[in-house]
Amino acid sequence: MSLKLVPYNDILIRDLSSIKDMLHQADLTEFIDNGRAKIIDYEKFIYIKYNEKYIGYLYPRTLHIGEICWLSQYSNDNPEEYMVITPMFVVPEYRSVGVGRNALKLYFKDRKGLIWIEEDNFASKKMVEYAGFVHYADGYYVKSL
Repeated sequence: MSLKLVPYNDILIRDLSSIKDMLHQADLTEFIDNGRAKIIDYEKFIYIKYNEKYIGYLYPRTLHIGEICWLSQYSNDNPEEYMVITPMFVVPEYRSVGVGRNALKLYFKDRKGLIWIEEDNFASKKMVEYAGFVHYADGYYVKSL
């Protein structure tokens, strides 16, 4: 599996149309809050490149102190050492073949992480568990080093 995670600044100009097509397939409705669109900074996305084609993205950010207060019950670590992925997307034709799982494994190889998954999203739960995350509480999955 030829899988790479590519920051926006490393994307070649010739690949921007491929990125645009992939983003068009992404359902970003979760970024709509009370009828107003939240600001999406595509330059902060980490793009998933598989066999020389851009097929998805991760949107990582640092967890802030106090954001998830129960994390301190899980670990004595500083919450700001954890990265949160909100959201993650893989185009439909590449789902269920391990691309998402391997992208998470690659990104979180040397990082602590936190992911929240909706209760009825069984495929995503299985994916993050295969990537090394442990269910903690109420849809939250944690990965320590």
